Amino acid sequence: MNQDTFTPIIEDDALLMQYITKWLLELGMKPNLKGFIYLKEAIYLHSDIIYTNKRFNYIYTVIAYKYCVSAKNVERSIHTSIEAVWNSNTLNRSHKLFESAYINADYPLSNTVFIATMSEVIKLTFNKQKYHCL
Repeated sequence: MNQDTFTPIIEDDALLMQYITKWLLELGMKPNLKGFIYLKEAIYLHSDIIYTNKRFNYIYTVIAYKYCVSAKNVERSIHTSIEAVWNSNTLNRSHKLFESAYINADYPLSNTVFIATMSEVIKLTFNKQKYHCL
């Protein structure tokens, strides 16, 4: 099989990770936080996993295995990163993410809601941008 057939998938994955990073930075999240890396991975994995009730436990476990830490450590680091950006003055509360009717920018989001919302918004905008449908 030709090796070139796999190239677009790898390029799309790299572009998607760059796009996720761009969105997190636009929100005001600081990349020096450990949870920033875990959050990028979680958003990326969330878009690839078919819905199950224990999806987030699986995501935390996969990330923990990759970085040789516990799943609880991954969950806590992500939560700390979300809280840090929420409580700081760097959060861009006029961002596209908060245009959703079910997001209230006044209260910190749980890991689950933040990851799921970011994943859905990024998938929609990434696909539009990728196919030049803006």
